Amino acid sequence: MSNKLIIFVAYGGGDKLITPCEDATIVYKPYAGYSRGGGEFIDKVSQDYAEQIEQYEYVSFMGDDCEFEAQDMVGACGYGFHLFQLAMTRDSFYSWEHLRQHNGEYRHVLFIEMMFTMSVEFWRNNKHLFCESKSGWGLDFLLCERHTEQYQKQPVVFDCYVFRHTRPVNSDGLIDGLSKSDEMYDIINKYGLYHYHPTPVSQVKA
Repeated sequence: MSNKLIIFVAYGGGDKLITPCEDATIVYKPYAGYSRGGGEFIDKVSQDYAEQIEQYEYVSFMGDDCEFEAQDMVGACGYGFHLFQLAMTRDSFYSWEHLRQHNGEYRHVLFIEMMFTMSVEFWRNNKHLFCESKSGWGLDFLLCERHTEQYQKQPVVFDCYVFRHTRPVNSDGLIDGLSKSDEMYDIINKYGLYHYHPTPVSQVKA
């Protein structure tokens, strides 16, 4: 087994949509009773599995509604970028047009979403920020900003490797009295991320 990549999946039961490969370790972590949102999931996994993550070069945090070939993500790791995601297929549910598949190999973009992969170096240097958003909303902006500051390059979306997002984004619910949008705008205001222009989350599928 290779120590290139470990993938943590917030798993709610049902079909497992990731096609495994020998070069990636996949951990399906049930989230019921474990975390209340994507940010809290990443934060708790990073604490509970820190020693295991340190044995790998890359770590990925995904939802169980993401369908892809693990070997494609390993291939993307081979480029040496520190923060990236695979592009979404044109038949995916999506919120941001720039994260759908385009022509070409890869693109540097202002931000990517929470369904991303990071080098363990970047994870180690920025995991203290994971607690800033329990839902995960706004955390993608913050981590992308830190990546650009630390590496002088924007994060990457790969068009040559893709995944299918099988469910629409859920924007409902409160965590500790805050909506997902509240958390996002709190992060934008706290860290001065005013050059990010969030739009209402769509439920779009091509």
